[in-house]
Amino acid sequence: MKKITAMILLLAMVLALAACSDGTNADDKNTDSSEDTYTIGVLYLDQEVLLSEATAGCQAYAAEHSNVKLIEYNANKDVSTQLKQCENLISQNVDAIALTPVDGAGCDQIINACKDAGIPLICFHAKVNGAPITNILFDNVGFGKMQVDYAMEIFEKNGGDMNGTINVGIVTGKLDNQNAVERCQGYEQLKNYANATIVDEQVGSWNRDDAMAIAENWITSGRDIDIILSNNDAMAIGISLAYANANVERPIIIGVGGTEEGLTAILNGDFDGTVFQPAYQNGYDAIDFTVKYLNGETLEESYVTEGVLVTPETAQATLDDLNAMLNS
Repeated sequence: MKKITAMILLLAMVLALAACSDGTNADDKNTDSSEDTYTIGVLYLDQEVLLSEATAGCQAYAAEHSNVKLIEYNANKDVSTQLKQCENLISQNVDAIALTPVDGAGCDQIINACKDAGIPLICFHAKVNGAPITNILFDNVGFGKMQVDYAMEIFEKNGGDMNGTINVGIVTGKLDNQNAVERCQGYEQLKNYANATIVDEQVGSWNRDDAMAIAENWITSGRDIDIILSNNDAMAIGISLAYANANVERPIIIGVGGTEEGLTAILNGDFDGTVFQPAYQNGYDAIDFTVKYLNGETLEESYVTEGVLVTPETAQATLDDLNAMLNS
């Protein structure tokens, strides 16, 4: 398993984008007629914020490489739709398929269909159980650990008593999703803080409104919470809105994602930090590794992209870099 450092990738991508904007046009890129041409099918589980960023990464790779054509489908989170889309790509005789799974644990039919057709399957964004050529993943466990450590750092810096009880609330994504499960595994980092106590853990289903309702219940019940760890930025925003609407001082809130919306919320003081999840780079890498495989390179079983902690002090720079990538 190889690890890819997200900040290095982020900076490299921004530099590459700057070079592309300096008088270089698409016709100048990778037009060597000796290159093999590839048609790659891409199956997205949906087009919500992070997947739209991953989509932009996939498309950026294709735009930079004239020998790569993408055929893209969006399953809108429906397992049967994604299977039909896979079968459609197989009937079009694509050279490979890159998949963001609706259900990473239930991809047997897709995996078997690709094997029977002799079409390599590369998976990204979330882990697929079975035997794809490779999984291009996020370090979700590491994301969770970073959330815990940064929350505790803020708690102590704000004068919190590290020798007293530290009450922690957790709001998760859907627990049939590998990303949510692994981020919660990262929260085991709380065991390194002897006085940290998880007072409640609720499923917010990645949704702002669901997370807001959870926080509203905590507020109305008088639940004493010092820190809230959210599996993503959207839920962190919903949690912060609940406290703002109730005119109650909010606890420390840490998200995951580093989306444009989340970074803006941090800059506005709505919550305290996040872990940047390099979705754009994940999509770009998915097509890059697919092409490498088609060119005969041997890939490892998995590749892990690490996140980057984002604080109020670094949020603007991260937002500027993100916008540079998405608006190139």
